[in-house]
Amino acid sequence: MVEKHKLGLTKRHFPFVLRRKLYNFDKLQKTCLDIISNVDDDFSAQFNDAEKIIPDKEFFKDTNKYGNHFCYPNNGGKEEYLKETKKYDSDSKFQLNGVDGTNFVKSNQAIYGNYSVVAFQEISDEMVEYSKDLEYNEDSTPYQRQRGMISMEPPYYHPKYDERSYTKFTPFASPDVRDFLETFSEYGEQSCRSSLVKLNPKMYLSPHWDMGPEFASRFQIPIVATDGMEMGFRKNKNHPWKVYKFEEGYAYFVNTGYEHYARNDDETTRYQVRVCVIGQRLLWDYNEVEPNFEKTNWDD
Repeated sequence: MVEKHKLGLTKRHFPFVLRRKLYNFDKLQKTCLDIISNVDDDFSAQFNDAEKIIPDKEFFKDTNKYGNHFCYPNNGGKEEYLKETKKYDSDSKFQLNGVDGTNFVKSNQAIYGNYSVVAFQEISDEMVEYSKDLEYNEDSTPYQRQRGMISMEPPYYHPKYDERSYTKFTPFASPDVRDFLETFSEYGEQSCRSSLVKLNPKMYLSPHWDMGPEFASRFQIPIVATDGMEMGFRKNKNHPWKVYKFEEGYAYFVNTGYEHYARNDDETTRYQVRVCVIGQRLLWDYNEVEPNFEKTNWDD
């Protein structure tokens, strides 16, 4: 039996968005842009859904368009690297549901795969071992799955659905990335399920709910912000959407236990780092952010 996590405060104790200036942002941005520059420009066309993320055999080029050679972290060459980094990061298993019951990643103009991630953390060896003989009800409802997150016991709990299980660094987590994640909370709180995320032009994530901050605090750090990017939250259908524009140079706590959506209506791709933290102590160093505007319909 694994040790249970202590639950934090629920979403009602926090505003939609908090933020804090990142004084090491330039270093993080440079590191992430280096990763981005080594990604095949048309890699998203190789995926036929939004779940399979990495790696396809052509995901990384040996030489990028600038003529620079990509250094494989394990120094074992491309084939060993690709074998080692067979990681998948599916957001759908961490969502409770979409408002219309369909896939929450949608676009009339883009293919699946244009919302994708490079995972910096994967499920830990301890949780892999724990799950080997675990009986789990695959047909569990969102409510039952949330109960399982609290109890961490079968039949409604499985580590693969628990963001807190994803604490092991992948080969994509360079020493600089590891240092950033290990020191993200000044109070020693554990990071989990952190990734570099892209949202292509004209893509959007329709309204949905994630697990609340009582399980893990979720942060977004814009690496390449776009003017057409927005994220909206609302308490319920009787309230308007509070819409936020995120700036580079800050870490944003996002209260995704509330219904929310994201859009990139720009002509350029948005990149961000997503960090989850097991704990809430660091939130007291963040400041509340007022929304940029309100609107009635999320897709206007």
